Amino acid sequence: MSHDEPASVIALIQPDQNVDTRHAGIMRFSIWWEKVIQNQYLAVNKH
Repeated sequence: MSHDEPASVIALIQPDQNVDTRHAGIMRFSIWWEKVIQNQYLAVNKH
């Protein structure tokens, strides 16, 4: 599991950010999270 997207997580939990910055952080986090899920799915199905 990779933790190379801390900035987007921080963007999610900082309420004083403007909406555009928060939305960009949420989008990047969603893309990163999908990759994590896919990697785990591929790893499970390799066996």
